[in-house]
Amino acid sequence: MARATLRLRGRVAAALLGSGMLAVSCSTTKPSEPTATLAQAETPDSFGIGSGRDGNATAAALGTVLNSYAAVTAVNVGATQVTFGALHGAAAGFATDDLVLLWHTTGVAAATSGNQTPVSLTGDVGAYELARVKSAGATTLTLTNPLSSATRFATGSQVVRVPEYATLTIAAGASVAPYPWDGSSGGIVALFATVAISNAGAIQADGAGFRGGGIENANVQTGCVSLDNWSNAVPAATCGGAHKGEGLFPSAYAIANVAAPGMGPPATYGRGNYANGGGGGDAHNAGGGGGGNAGVGGLGGRTWIGDVIAGVPRAVGGLGGAPVTYSFANYAALGGGGGAGEENNAVGSSGGSGGGVVLLRAASLTGAGTVSAAGSSVTTVAGNDGSGGGGAGGAVVIEVSGAASCTLASANGGQGGSGGTDPDGTGGGGAGGYVLVEATSGACTVSAAAGANGTTPTANVLGLAYGATPGAAGTATPANGAGYGGQVCTPAVIADNSCGGCVLDGDCPATQPICDPTTNLCAPCNGNFGSAATHACPTTTAGVCVTADAGAGTCVACATSSDCANPEPVCSSASACVACNGDNGSSATSPCPSAASPYCNTTTGACGSACFTDAECGAADWCNDLASAGMCQPKVSNGQPVPGGSCVLAVATRACVSTICVASGALAGTCETCASDANCTAPTPACNPTSATCVECTTPDMAACNGATPVCSSTQNTCAGCNGDNGSTATLPCPTSANPYCAAAGTCGKCASNSDCAITGHPGPTCDTTTGACGTTCMVDADCPMADWCSQAGVCTPKTPNGQPLPTAAPVDGTCNAMNGARACTSGVCDTDGKCGYASGDGSCTAGDAGTGVTVCRTMICASSGPNSDKCAQCLTDADCSGATPACNLTSNECVQCTATNATACTAGMPACDVASSVCVSVATDAGPDGAVDAGGDAESTSDASVAASTGDASVEAGEANETGLPPPSGGTIEGGGLSCSMSSSRPAPHSGLLALTLALGASVLGSARRRRSKR
Repeated sequence: MARATLRLRGRVAAALLGSGMLAVSCSTTKPSEPTATLAQAETPDSFGIGSGRDGNATAAALGTVLNSYAAVTAVNVGATQVTFGALHGAAAGFATDDLVLLWHTTGVAAATSGNQTPVSLTGDVGAYELARVKSAGATTLTLTNPLSSATRFATGSQVVRVPEYATLTIAAGASVAPYPWDGSSGGIVALFATVAISNAGAIQADGAGFRGGGIENANVQTGCVSLDNWSNAVPAATCGGAHKGEGLFPSAYAIANVAAPGMGPPATYGRGNYANGGGGGDAHNAGGGGGGNAGVGGLGGRTWIGDVIAGVPRAVGGLGGAPVTYSFANYAALGGGGGAGEENNAVGSSGGSGGGVVLLRAASLTGAGTVSAAGSSVTTVAGNDGSGGGGAGGAVVIEVSGAASCTLASANGGQGGSGGTDPDGTGGGGAGGYVLVEATSGACTVSAAAGANGTTPTANVLGLAYGATPGAAGTATPANGAGYGGQVCTPAVIADNSCGGCVLDGDCPATQPICDPTTNLCAPCNGNFGSAATHACPTTTAGVCVTADAGAGTCVACATSSDCANPEPVCSSASACVACNGDNGSSATSPCPSAASPYCNTTTGACGSACFTDAECGAADWCNDLASAGMCQPKVSNGQPVPGGSCVLAVATRACVSTICVASGALAGTCETCASDANCTAPTPACNPTSATCVECTTPDMAACNGATPVCSSTQNTCAGCNGDNGSTATLPCPTSANPYCAAAGTCGKCASNSDCAITGHPGPTCDTTTGACGTTCMVDADCPMADWCSQAGVCTPKTPNGQPLPTAAPVDGTCNAMNGARACTSGVCDTDGKCGYASGDGSCTAGDAGTGVTVCRTMICASSGPNSDKCAQCLTDADCSGATPACNLTSNECVQCTATNATACTAGMPACDVASSVCVSVATDAGPDGAVDAGGDAESTSDASVAASTGDASVEAGEANETGLPPPSGGTIEGGGLSCSMSSSRPAPHSGLLALTLALGASVLGSARRRRSKR
C-alpha cells in the first residue's frame, strides 16, 4: 500500500507543522473506480461526517482557529458562484475540493423595539447550507452544485471553510476556538471527522457571538423613559439610554464611540430590545438587559437611587433580548448581546457578547474535554453608574454516528454586571442557548443554564438584585441513541477500499494500540517503547507494554513505580505515574514507594529523604521546606523576617513563634505579635500598626476606651482620663462632640449648668445645655474664636472635626448643607451622611486640601489627578494602605486586598488575586480564553491543514469520490478520500432544539506554600 504525502496550503499551516502546534498525517490508495466524481447534493445535506481529506491533525495551543471565514458580497444568478470579502481565521483560506458552509448569519428585515415575542427562523435569516468547492479564486468560489437559492445568501451571509479530518486531537490544555463575530463573519466552529474527534482540552465559542452594547458617557439626566433614544436627547421627556446589544436586527446596533457619545442612530440606544439583542439601561444609570437565544434575556436593574417615582427608583432597565426558535437541521443563530448600562460618571460597564455556534460531526467523540458556546459575563464592577447585561448562550450541536463522550457540552448565559455603588442599575442575566447531542451511545453532560443578574454591593429598598432579573434557561438535549445510523468507515482509507482496519496507531483502541502496516489491522503491543519488538508501544507517554493479567497487550505509562520518577514517582492502579500524597508505609492512596526516599512533599508530589512536615521536628522548630528538601530549623521570633521574604500566612503559622506576620508597611515581611485588631484580645484589644504589638487602644480605635478612661493616649496607646474639653488644645481632650465636657474626675460627658463651666480650664463659663459643651456667650459666629461657632443657645461651641456628626443643636440640627458645614465643621464642609468633612470619593477637595491647606477630606488625602481628580481618596499609593487592605486601587483610589501590581499582598490561604474585583481568592480562575482567542478576536495561532495525497505517479485528490455521509431515507453510500461505504438506515430528524454549550471554568489547583504529608 502506497503512503500519501501531504501538502499543507499556506505558509502559516506549514509553520504550524514545524512548531508542533498542528500535526497532520494520512495514507491512501487509489480508488478502485478512477472515474468517481466529487460528492454533490448540497440540498439536501448529504455530506455526513466528511471525507477525511485533511488527514489527522492535533491542536496543541490555546485558541487554535481551524476554520477560515469571509463575508459573502455576492451570489451569481445561477447560485453556483460566491464572491467574498476579506479572509479571517485560519490563514490558508479556500481551495478546490474544500467543504464550505454558507450561513445567512444576520439581517432580520423588520423588528419592533421592546417586542419580546419569540423570533421564529423559517425564512432566509439563520439558514445554512454545505457545499463543495469546484474551483477557488482570490475572491470567488465556484461550487460543484448550485445553492438552493441565488438570493438566500446574497446579504448578511458568510462563507466558512469546514475542515474534514480523519482524526482531530485537541491536547490537554489546548483549545479550538472561532474567529469572533465581527459584524460580517466569524462566530462558528464547524469540524468534521471520519474517525474521531479526541478532545482532552476544549472546543469553545464562548463570547464569540453577537456583540454586547458598548459604553458611552452621558450627561446627568433623570426621568428618562425611551425605547429608542440617546440619554441626552432633548426635550428631556424623550431622553433614553445606553447602547443596545447586537442581535438578528443589525440596524439596532452601533459600535460605541467614546469620543463622540450619542452620535449613533437613535434606534441603537435606549431600553427597547430588538429581536434577541438586549436593550440598554435608560438614564439615570439603569442597567442593561441580557441577550436572548433559547430563552428571553433578563431585565436590567433600576435607575440611580436618587431618580425615583413615589420614593422608588424607576423601572427603566434594558429589556432582555427575545427568544429565538429554529431547527438546527437548517438553521443556526448566535447568542444575543447584552445591553450596556447607562453612565454619566464614566464608571459603568458594557454588555456581554453572546455565545457563538459549535457544529461537530464525527464517527466518535472521545476524551474528557468540554464543548461550549457560553455568553460572556460582565466582569467589570461598575462604580456609581449602570452595569451591562450578560450575553446569551449560543448553540452547540454534536452529531456523532457512534459514541459521544465529554465532560460537559454547554451553552450557558452570561451573568449581568454588578456594582452600582450609590446604588445604581445592575445588569440582567443572559438567556441560555441550545445544546443538542446526537449519538448512538456515550455520556456527555449537557447544560443551557440561564445567566444570573448582577447585584449591588449594599442593601437597599429593592434588595441586592435592584430590579434586575436572571435570563431564562435554554434547551439542552443529551445523547439519546438517535445518531446518523448506518455504517461508518474507520478510518477513511485502507488497502482494500472497505470499512474497518487502521492506517495509523491513533486509529486503534487502547486494547489493541498498534496498527500493523502489513495488514492494516490493530494488534496488541509486545514490547516497550524504543525496543526492537514488532509491536512496540508507539509513544513515550504510554511506553510500557503490559504483558500479563487483564491489561495484557495495552500500552501504559507504568507497570510498577520503578517505571516512574519525581515529580510523579508513584505508579497508580490505573497504570499512570502520579504524584505522591503520603509517606512510605502510610495509608495514603499514593504513598512514596521506597523506604530510601520515604517522605512525600505534597506541594511538588515528589518523594525525598528530608523532612516535609513540622511534626518531624521539635516543638520549637519547624520544617523549612520552602526551597527544596526540608530542614528542621528554629521558629522565628518577633521582629525577624518571615522565611521566604514575604508575609505568607500559611508560612507564618508554621514558622513564626507568634504565628503572625505583617504584610505591609515598615514591618512588612516580619514575624510580629499582631497584624490587625483581630489578633488581639482584652485587656489589650487593639493592634498598634507602628510597633505591631497589642495595646489598650490606638487613635483609630477610640471605641476601646470608655468609662473612667475615655481617651486614648496617642503616645502611650493606653486609655486615660481626659484633661480638656472636645475641640480644645489639651493633650487628652474628650474625643467626640457627643460627650464634649471633661469633668474633674477625667470622665467625658455633658455640662448641666453654668457652674460646671466656671471651673478653670473650660473654653468658657457658659453651658450650652443642648450640646453639653462649655463656651463663651455669643450672639453670632463672629463673637467666637475661629475654631468655634455660636449655637442657638448663645454659646461659643468648638467646631466639629472631620468624621464626627454635625451638632444636633439648633439651628444646625444635624443637617448638612453648605451653610451648616461652613459654620459648625472644622473643615468648613460636611457630607451627605451628616458628618463633617468629605468621605472618600466625594469632593471637590483641591480647593481645600491641595489649595488653602484646610483639611476637607476625612482621609486626609485629596486626589489631584487621575480618574478621581478633585475627590477625596482613601489612598494614592500602597503606602497609604495597611492591614487587611494593603493595596491601592489606582482606578477607584480605594484600599483593597490586592491589585495587578500588588498581587503579593495575597497570602497562601488566599494566594490568587482576582484583578477584576481586587480580592484575594483561594483558587486562580481564567474568566475567558486569555492569550488564545478572546472576545476581541485576538488569535494566538491559526491553522488550516489542507491535504493533497499523491501515490507515486498516480495522483488522487482526497475529496475525489462521491461522499454521502448523511443518507436519504432510502439509503446511500459514503465515498471520499478513496473509500466507499454502504449506508442502509436513514438519518433521524434532528431535534428542533439545537445545543449550545458553555465551557465550565476549571479551577486551577491551589498551590500550598509548604509541603506536608497531611493536613493539620
